[in-house]
Amino acid sequence: MHQPVTVTVTQDILPPTASAGADGLLTCDITSLTLDGLGSSTNGNYFYQWTTQNGNILVGANGLSPVVTAGGTYNLSVTNTDNGCTDTDQVVVTTNTVPPVVAIASPGVIGCTQPTVLLNGGGSAGGVNIMYEWTTVNGNIVGSTNTNMATVNTSGSYTLSVLNTTNGCSATQTVQVSDNTVLPFAEAGPPFTLTCAVDKTTLQGSGSSGAIYAYTWTTQGGNFVSGTNSPNPVVNQPGTYALLVTNTTTGCTQTDNVQVFVETNVPTDFEI
Repeated sequence: MHQPVTVTVTQDILPPTASAGADGLLTCDITSLTLDGLGSSTNGNYFYQWTTQNGNILVGANGLSPVVTAGGTYNLSVTNTDNGCTDTDQVVVTTNTVPPVVAIASPGVIGCTQPTVLLNGGGSAGGVNIMYEWTTVNGNIVGSTNTNMATVNTSGSYTLSVLNTTNGCSATQTVQVSDNTVLPFAEAGPPFTLTCAVDKTTLQGSGSSGAIYAYTWTTQGGNFVSGTNSPNPVVNQPGTYALLVTNTTTGCTQTDNVQVFVETNVPTDFEI
């Protein structure tokens, strides 16, 4: 008859500790994060495995400090290779990489009476965390360049950069400023001499033509009979006559002068 035998069976089912650390944030300034799994079990034989479905692990998937470069949920699995027990934890990495809004209104045109143009970036993002910077390669900015407005006095390309200091994200927009400072054409015509037989004349002025052009005559010493706002006024006195041609759209002007003389060789005595 067999004697009973007592066998003692020990149990090792103590799971390890998995700690994935605190949640993280990626921005335009912070493009990678080191996850902190150092709170996990380390004194023993352990196997570590990081996994993710929507993130990206750059290096260290089998360590406690992996480097990640995308937002997502990251899972840490810690296995005690002595007893096969496993514990898991997860950490969430969010992203804030939205660039600020940049909006510049359509700029005006630099003209003879409008030598400067205001660039209006007031539609851009604003706030205490927003910084502005205007730059140009071939233009010229008058005054401050670090507000959402800029005054320029030369045609060219102008760029507004907007920086969100909270997430380090920036955006730019470029506008083209043009000018129209071409002077119109003005020709007062040939000189003329008044005589005893011809006591008035029509000046033969000419200039740029079209609805946007205006003609104005003035004189020093002369006299207009009619037509001071036409190319061909009638005059009846000697003097200097000036034609001013104005482009009413740009304010650009051009002038030209003509001289009207009087015949001075007039007989004053007769001998009979």
